[in-house]
Amino acid sequence: MIGGVLLPEIIGGAWLSLVTPLTLMPALLSVVVYLPGDAIKAVLASSIADQLQRTSRFK
Repeated sequence: MIGGVLLPEIIGGAWLSLVTPLTLMPALLSVVVYLPGDAIKAVLASSIADQLQRTSRFK
């Protein structure tokens, strides 16, 4: 789950530094604000998928 949250943020920050005048470090720091929300979404999606798998008729 950590890779699913961090990897897109790192790639997004790197891309941001390529398409804007920002250098790499400020671009990476600018995506840090999205980490808490993305982590919450990952935990919720994981728990929903777990519940769906437990209640599925097709095992």
